[in-house]
Amino acid sequence: MQTLSGQMPDTPYTAAETGRTAPEPQSRDQENARDEARVDIATPLSPARLRQLVEAVEPLLRVNPLYEIEHFEKTAPDAGRLRLRNLATEQEHDLTFKIRQMPNGLRLTWQGWLKTATEMRILPPAEESPAGTLSRLVLIDDYSGVPEEERSRRTDEVDTTLLPWAHALYRHFRHRRWLERLPGGRAFLDSFWLRMKPSGRRISFILIVLGLFELAFFAFIVLIFWLEWQA
Repeated sequence: MQTLSGQMPDTPYTAAETGRTAPEPQSRDQENARDEARVDIATPLSPARLRQLVEAVEPLLRVNPLYEIEHFEKTAPDAGRLRLRNLATEQEHDLTFKIRQMPNGLRLTWQGWLKTATEMRILPPAEESPAGTLSRLVLIDDYSGVPEEERSRRTDEVDTTLLPWAHALYRHFRHRRWLERLPGGRAFLDSFWLRMKPSGRRISFILIVLGLFELAFFAFIVLIFWLEWQA
């Protein structure tokens, strides 16, 4: 496995807005034993609110712009099923997963994927965190449960969406902070917006921007007429 990018000296965390990555220091034996990719996202959410989103699982997975999620189901409090199409690899996956709670997050253990697990860790801000950061979310894709020889044979199945997902989550957390202050904002995000395919969200966003531009242009024309009439 290749890391997302080279290690940045003197950078103890990964900022989604820069795409820097800095794995925690490990011994040589640990490096050989683990095969993982990680990214660290600065968020404006409190650790308690971020914990709620992490434990919900589904909304965060749906934020990934390269996942077309066809079905998500909790089959038990600590287990579920996920069917998706990975647009990065053009592969479809029918997966089951187990959820293990951790003191600072949770771990999703996958069955039916080259990827063994995805960890979501909630950490306090680092000294280098941007202003307004209240917590950090560390995402880790772990492949070490699959033998190295098999990983080498199946490199085309490596999930390369981790960094795009981090960028999308970075924006999502900031938009969510103010949208949740609006009546129905949380329901709009989780029950409607995130249930659309990524392509649908992109098209809808463009249409919304165009609609706002047309509304502003119409208001400008009306203002001109009003000013002319007043004159």
